[in-house]
This record gives sequence, structure tokens and C-alpha cells, in this order.
Amino acid sequence: MVQGLLSFEIALKGALALLALLFPHLFTRALGWAPAGSDAYWPRIAGSLFAGIAAATALPLWGYTREGSGLGLAGHVAINVILAFVLLSLVIVGPTLSNRRGRVFALLLAIGFAILALLEIAHL
Repeated sequence: MVQGLLSFEIALKGALALLALLFPHLFTRALGWAPAGSDAYWPRIAGSLFAGIAAATALPLWGYTREGSGLGLAGHVAINVILAFVLLSLVIVGPTLSNRRGRVFALLLAIGFAILALLEIAHL
């Protein structure tokens, strides 16, 4: 079950990384998080961070490093809890997102990351 959760983390974070790196303007507009013509700098930074997280998880699972090194389940719990907290705080008290779709999507992402963190805590 732990390997399944880690594989899901690789797929999720890898997909987010590819979308944010390859299509930063489309990524932020589709989510409703930025006005049209905004800078692609921050989506690309976020995409590179997600790519690093996915790689740090994948290397030990694929046998490139010894078991126990890399980013394990406990590291993903911390990342997911922080992501959920930040997204939820942006929805509740942060600067207003550009439209309702952005607020709803941020709320759904926060709930999803919190649920994923709880599932991972159950398997620590």
C-alpha cells in the first residue's frame, strides 16, 4: 500500500510539474489563478519544485538509490499538509483569487491534499 501511495504521489506531482512547466499561462488561466497575460515565472518555479519532489520520490522506488533515502512517505505528509494549509488560507483569508473557479479549485485541491496526507499518515 505504501508503494501505491508513493507511486500516486509521483504521478500527481509529475503531472502538475509537466503542466506548469510546459504550459504555464494555460495552467494558471485554466485554474482561474491569474489574469490573462500574467508572468509565467511563478508557475514554472512551482512546476520545477513539483518535478523535484516527484524525482526525489521516484529514485528510491526505481532502485537508483538505496532504500530509505530520498523523499519517503513522511516527507510527503509534510508537503501535503503544508500545501493544503496554504491553499486553504488563500481561499479564506488571502488575497482574492481572480475568479470563483480559482477559489473553488484551490479549495478542492486543499481538501484533496489533506485527504491524501491523512491516508499517508495511516500508513506510516
